[in-house]
Amino acid sequence: MKLALFGQNISYSLSPKIHQTWMKQYGLEGSYEIYDCLEDGLPRAFDLFDGGNVTIPHKVNVLQLIDALTPLAEHVGAVNTIYKDQGKWVGDNTDAMALLEMIPESMSRIVVLGRGGAARAVKAVGDLRGQDVFFISRDQWENRHRLIADADMLINATPLGLMGEGCPVDFLPDQEFLVMDMVYNPRQTPLLNLACERGHKVLDGVEMLYRQARHSFNRWWGILPAFELTACEDKHTNENKPKSNQA
Repeated sequence: MKLALFGQNISYSLSPKIHQTWMKQYGLEGSYEIYDCLEDGLPRAFDLFDGGNVTIPHKVNVLQLIDALTPLAEHVGAVNTIYKDQGKWVGDNTDAMALLEMIPESMSRIVVLGRGGAARAVKAVGDLRGQDVFFISRDQWENRHRLIADADMLINATPLGLMGEGCPVDFLPDQEFLVMDMVYNPRQTPLLNLACERGHKVLDGVEMLYRQARHSFNRWWGILPAFELTACEDKHTNENKPKSNQA
């Protein structure tokens, strides 16, 4: 099976390494590579590969090429995993699966920075659980600190912090607060550094990457790799990690 990650400016991605390791572990014949393309290059990608992951900025515009959506992907309105079923292209959203495992059910008001495909997955989780999810988009950016003041969880779903460049906030609330960053390169982003300095609990993008990857792998191969927290834990102390459901 020939698989790939479809997106733009994604040479930094760890996805090939993760999936190649699992394929070797389970003795599977296949490949997983990076396919960097603009939107008009997506149709050719569907001809070249048997499935794959979809990332920035194609999680929504890829919908026009999909024959069917899983109920979860339909609810999210965005796709990050594609596979073939009886010759038809199916879109799924394993970002939402990962978030269901990571976001504690005790969170009542979740504020998300950004409105892209990953942010939509957070909204889907909130809808399923009855959690309040509020987006902060560009037109509200100047008011972001006021808007997160009464939340109990903040999720960064923007590229700010990638390669250690930029932080989406200047400060965080004083009350007990859970901070999640979907950026995973570096793992300890400027936002998570700020959160840890203030004593807040954190969830990082590497954990989310591994969790969504294992569900994608299951879609293609029918095998759900075990999630081992130690496999992606190197920066954050246990004191800074919230208790969440382990898959």
